Amino acid sequence: MLNDNKEKLPNNENEKRERRLMIANAAALTIVFAAIALFMTFGKRPNVSYEENRNLEKPPVFTWEEYWKGNVTEQFGKYYNDTVPLRSTWKLVISEFRGHLGIKYDGGVTIVGKLPVIDEPDDPKNTSTPNAPDNSNPNIPAVVIPKPENSIPAVVIPPKPGEQNNSPNSQYGEVSGRVMVLNDGRAFLLFKDADGAAEFGAGVMNSAKEQLPDLNVYSLIPPTAVSFYLPEKYAELSDSERAYIDRSNALMKNVTAIDAYSALEAHTSEDIYFKTDHHWTQLGAYYAAEEFAEAAGVPFDELSQYERREIPNFVGKMYAMSEYDAKVKDNPETFVYYVPRGEHSAVYYDRDLQNPREHSYFYGQDELIEPTDFYLTYMNSNWEIVHISGGAQNGRKLMILKNSYGNALAPNLFNSFEDVWVVDINWNDIDLTEFAKQNGITDLLYCVSTFQYINANE
Repeated sequence: MLNDNKEKLPNNENEKRERRLMIANAAALTIVFAAIALFMTFGKRPNVSYEENRNLEKPPVFTWEEYWKGNVTEQFGKYYNDTVPLRSTWKLVISEFRGHLGIKYDGGVTIVGKLPVIDEPDDPKNTSTPNAPDNSNPNIPAVVIPKPENSIPAVVIPPKPGEQNNSPNSQYGEVSGRVMVLNDGRAFLLFKDADGAAEFGAGVMNSAKEQLPDLNVYSLIPPTAVSFYLPEKYAELSDSERAYIDRSNALMKNVTAIDAYSALEAHTSEDIYFKTDHHWTQLGAYYAAEEFAEAAGVPFDELSQYERREIPNFVGKMYAMSEYDAKVKDNPETFVYYVPRGEHSAVYYDRDLQNPREHSYFYGQDELIEPTDFYLTYMNSNWEIVHISGGAQNGRKLMILKNSYGNALAPNLFNSFEDVWVVDINWNDIDLTEFAKQNGITDLLYCVSTFQYINANE
């Protein structure tokens, strides 16, 4: 009996030890999960994603009416999921983990699901360029364009088929497609055409010509990198941008179509598109601007007359759009831009043509919020109206109505016109017809890339 008891004592001690370990493990896990829960609840939540170039969801405004409809709970869920504390850090960790699993498909090519492309941030109404000095100059007159309630907008944008569109200057759509990442880190969007999109874009420009019959109106539709760098074996995965452009150009009435596609096609061995961003480079925009200048009959500087500048280690928006593919991050590129000869004063206005302030068209590297903002912030901004006093004394005054692709195009034309006005087609609150008349605009150039009028999230 004594021997039996002696044998049981160690077993009892082991059981006690196991219980203590279980309690300790449970306590440790409880502390860890409680800490995570507290961090997720009370940690600082971001309000902007610079990698994705968009404002994140905002917290809901509580009202009993919205609460009983269920909208508050739904909006809070969106806000909670979209603004996780340390959001960018978590995405980077996940990206690094996935990128080094060693799983390769067909030579390293990756295709990322169906993603909406965020060309520009959420409406930054009543805000100016991030980092722009708030140095309103009282000596620069604000441009006042009267806009009564019943005024006719410069561009009467037709509605989507079967829908009503009451916002003439709203962003109509975003590209709906997927991202392809090649083994060398080049990433681009697979183009998805949509019924009525090209017709819609042509209608915008035809409407402008009807309202401003004395102006020279031009359309320049930049293709994206997929047109020139998609491997032939994957051709069926992307619709033809060339067909989209040709369809739109064929529908234009008294509008001069600029063949940017052919101009770019002749230079595909050069760096005409970023590898890590969904925009063309200024070099690509230069070749398209050259084609436009020839059609417009204005002087155009040789590239040798520009000052070439470089910023190393650029990784653009395709890193976020590819769901943080490690191949994109691991293959940074040099951000190259060209400063035109001469002194060109640039005056920035808010979207309603108020708050004028002087600043170079090219922002300094120390003024950028994030490296991924190089394209959208370094050259102009999507959020303001910019007036540049050009270097030509030819009486020609150009207004560029553009989406983000126009940012790199504009400086190539500073010495071709007497005045250049750069206006984002999505972000302006003015009557563009009156604006063109009051400022003596002689030439109107639409620089709107293929994805501007594509329906989002089909």
